[in-house]
Amino acid sequence: RLLVAVLAVFMLASCQESPKGYVINGEVEGVTEGKIYLKSFRNKMFFDVDTAEVKDGKFTFEGQVDQPLLFAIAMEQSYPAQLFIENTTMAVKLNKDGKILSVENSPVDAVFRENAKKYSAKGFSIDSLITKYPNSPATAFYLYRYFTYELPLEELKATRGKISAELANCPYVKDLDGIIKQLEN
Repeated sequence: RLLVAVLAVFMLASCQESPKGYVINGEVEGVTEGKIYLKSFRNKMFFDVDTAEVKDGKFTFEGQVDQPLLFAIAMEQSYPAQLFIENTTMAVKLNKDGKILSVENSPVDAVFRENAKKYSAKGFSIDSLITKYPNSPATAFYLYRYFTYELPLEELKATRGKISAELANCPYVKDLDGIIKQLEN
């Protein structure tokens, strides 16, 4: 009987669906009400995609992404604070100025946040970052956004070659491949 019960539990657990979308449960320190905006990032610009009300310092965004992508959250008078969104339930804390204090339950954002201040420091190696996280959209973003025109073409191609084939449909990889073709011509 115990074996049957254990097997039934495993079968039920395996039938549960993975998250269909994202939920961002947010909190803003020192702000009780107002509007907050979710912005997508494309072509080096931010575009509003959703608005939420801040009530008692809390807000929620829900939606779905095809793959983890860079977005931003901005309060009415703040500069957009960048984060990667993926289909999971995330917890985000902001200070009263709209700066992100923490993001929980987003592995891609963890890679992004870990390197947010490092990428511009002397001695930072984008090659090492991609070697460490070859299938992270965050590393593809860093290469595309900050190193495309800094690296010599052959080094750029070699570094691009270390990005996992799993990311072939990632917009940052597609844009990077387009830039490499232009540079080759």
